[in-house]
Amino acid sequence: MKVAVPTDDKKSIAKFTGRATYFQIYEIEGEKIEPVMTIENQHHHEHGSHEHHHEHHHHHGQHAHHGHSHAREVAAMKDAEVLICSHMGKHFEQALKAYDIGIFLTKTTDIHKAIEEYRSRKD
Repeated sequence: MKVAVPTDDKKSIAKFTGRATYFQIYEIEGEKIEPVMTIENQHHHEHGSHEHHHEHHHHHGQHAHHGHSHAREVAAMKDAEVLICSHMGKHFEQALKAYDIGIFLTKTTDIHKAIEEYRSRKD
């Protein structure tokens, strides 16, 4: 089973799902929880983050800020059964539903504890 988690530091769940720096995909097999993919969130820089970890690409004549589409990120996590997060906006929720990815809301911030919480409630 694969699960996705929004994160800024690859250790804890990001407070704002759509503004997270990354989406980390974890593979769960038995008791083993392993990160298998990191998806950089293209919307991370659009929301006022001042950390710069990658190049900026400007598309003249096109507006990258024209909506709240997270289609690229959600498409990349298409193999995940669920996105584990603290909360999310309606646009992100709609994108997940389009790919039939479930949503598991948690108050737990530690990624591994949140995944364990999801697994215990799923069984």
